[in-house]
Amino acid sequence: MNERLILSKMYFDVADIYRISQVEDNDGLMKQSRQKVYEDIKCSLSQKNISSLNQDTNTNALTMKHMLFVSDEIDIKPADIIHIKNKNEYFKAGECFVYPASHSEILLTQSEKVSI
Repeated sequence: MNERLILSKMYFDVADIYRISQVEDNDGLMKQSRQKVYEDIKCSLSQKNISSLNQDTNTNALTMKHMLFVSDEIDIKPADIIHIKNKNEYFKAGECFVYPASHSEILLTQSEKVSI
């Protein structure tokens, strides 16, 4: 058994990956649109940092950082949107660290703004 296969047995989450792409609309104009680039990929979501609360005069922003573990064959880019389907949560991808023939670790951010 290779390392990639061994690690994949620890992936209990399922995700869809979305990326902003340039598409042509019916009028021939180019616009940005969110496109699904991967569907139902096996992965593992892990909490990296405890959430932090940033306050300003009108809004409280709660930011949580997570780590996504996935096969190194999946190409996730910074700013991709990750939908963890079994938790129904959305994250924004950050830096991706690839370990060839093994796995990738992607920093994720989940942000929530609460008006007061």
